[in-house]
Amino acid sequence: MRFLLICLLMILSLSMFAISNYACISTLNNPSAADYGFGVEGGTANIWNVNPLSAWSNPAKLGYMDGFSYGFSIYQPFPDVTNLDDVYRKSSYMSYGWNGIGFMLPMVNFSGKFGTTQEWGKQDNVDEVGQIIGIFTPEETAMDFAFGANILEILHAFYNHPPRHLNYDISVGFNLTSIKSELVPEFCGASESLSDPTGNGMSTNIGILARYTPSKILNSSFTSGEFTAGLNLLNPFSSTIYYTDKDQADLLPTGNKLGLAGRINLDRKWLETVFQNADTSLLASFCDYVVSVTGTIDYADYKYWQTHSMGIEVTLLDILSYRLGHYSDEKGGLNGLTASIGLGFHYKNYFRCQFNLSGFVADGYANTPAIMDFGINLNLIKMLGFS
Repeated sequence: MRFLLICLLMILSLSMFAISNYACISTLNNPSAADYGFGVEGGTANIWNVNPLSAWSNPAKLGYMDGFSYGFSIYQPFPDVTNLDDVYRKSSYMSYGWNGIGFMLPMVNFSGKFGTTQEWGKQDNVDEVGQIIGIFTPEETAMDFAFGANILEILHAFYNHPPRHLNYDISVGFNLTSIKSELVPEFCGASESLSDPTGNGMSTNIGILARYTPSKILNSSFTSGEFTAGLNLLNPFSSTIYYTDKDQADLLPTGNKLGLAGRINLDRKWLETVFQNADTSLLASFCDYVVSVTGTIDYADYKYWQTHSMGIEVTLLDILSYRLGHYSDEKGGLNGLTASIGLGFHYKNYFRCQFNLSGFVADGYANTPAIMDFGINLNLIKMLGFS
């Protein structure tokens, strides 16, 4: 019975992405709770999320990251389904950025593996006559190794050209993913005919991001903003995964993602004009903006189906964030809203941390997937006064 439930789970997870032509469909799941809040697959152009998990949606984001960052997340896709509430996806990554150069490496997640691990739940391991000989958990693990480069930032940092006052820049990124699929236990009747029941494959991503920073927003000296556009090419070289025969490999997910994003900020000094006796100097170390509003729009084309994501985020005093998003997959018949909350804290530009919790409510589905993440950012170079 447990095995049948696991099979049903895999079918349901495939139906959420409308088609089952691809292997390792779990690699399409967003590991960032903050980006998830912008409509499940949001985040292609969201450069303001400093958690390294955000680089999943576009490796070019690493060109905008500064200092050391670490982040982990836990995603539960079926918390409301009996006997499937032990299905999880767990991720853990670190990144480092300096002068427009950034890289990301996998770290140990809560499954004890490096990178992202999709656990499909515990089930009985039986021999050829149907006797239970143990318990095993089918799982797939993906390890992402990514690099990003902000071209104009690098040229300025090392060659002092172009000038810093330019109000635009561009970043490119590359992500190489090593995938290990262990859906069949090492010793059971079903795998005796396999020399190795483990599947191995490689996946690639190529990303590009452009940012425009206007000199003035809303004709006010207290407002600022940035606008971005991003493109992420998923497996442009048609990557595959194989188990025993390379000639019988299965195609990994492929497609393109486009994203637009914008952010408008209201500076804390605005409070001094509203409250004439107010002194905002005490807030200077912990708060840059009174209010920040971020909006994103994302479109993904996976060849056999397409998805649309959009969302908005409102952040107060750089502490409390609330996000509301919408996700649509017409071919898969999946539409619904995402809701997300974030709690953050930062001290100057030396230290930053944030906790995020997001959920998805789909039309006609009783189940409510949920994801949480936590990230920290530490900039030792600036803390020591070298930059």
